This record gives sequence, structure tokens and C-alpha cells, in this order.
Amino acid sequence: MGECYALPHHYPALGHAARVELIGSEGILIIDDDHTGQILVSERGAPHVYIPEHTVNTVFLGSGTPGDWALGEFIGPVASETRAWLDHLSTGHQCLLATAHDARRTIEVTLAIERSLASGATVRLPFAEEPEARAARL
Repeated sequence: MGECYALPHHYPALGHAARVELIGSEGILIIDDDHTGQILVSERGAPHVYIPEHTVNTVFLGSGTPGDWALGEFIGPVASETRAWLDHLSTGHQCLLATAHDARRTIEVTLAIERSLASGATVRLPFAEEPEARAARL
């Protein structure tokens, strides 16, 4: 798995270039969320999508991962997820976001990546529950 969140300050996305590659024993998943297909370069600069009153000279024009401001409203995945969570909290409406089970699975996958990198071996999921964790639940 690779990530890059430490890009130079003049990089158009200002520190965000999401590309994830998960390589398994029976397949691969590549998520390329760079939004680099459309680029604007301007001597006048363009407003930065997240930092008010800040301009950049090179801009990726594709929608950013969290979303974009349009007509005074924030639209996009993060805005929609936030609204769904707030609806769940305020009205009890079913929340279609991640569950505790999803969160545990994500942690297991992350730990499996680390274990595989450290050992160079295939790691099987799900992990067997540690005896201490089982005892703590009782």
C-alpha cells in the first residue's frame, strides 16, 4: 500500500494525492483518486478549494475527494456522508455509513498490510481473536 500526503507546497492539490494499491494473493485493487486529468495553469492564480483567500497557480480541475463549494453550498461525498450521519443522530434514520464491524475489518486489513510488509508473508483474514480480547468481553 502506498500513500502520499507530503507533497511540496506548490503542488496543485497542496498535499493530497490519493492513490491506493492493494495487492493480494488472488487479485489487486487500484484506486487512483488524483484528479489530475484536467489541469489549469494561470499567472493570475485560482482560488484554492479548501483554503479561503488563498490562490494557487496550478490547479487540478476535477472535483476534489471531499467535494467542492458551489453557490455557497458544499457538495460532494464528505458533505453527503456528514448529512447522513447528522440525520442518523438527530432523527434515528438508518445510517448507511460504516458500521462497527466495517471499522474492525478496516483495522484488520490495515494491520494485515503492516504484518505482511514486516514478514514478507501472506496474512490471512479474519484474524483469530486474541485470548485477552475474548476474556475482556466476558
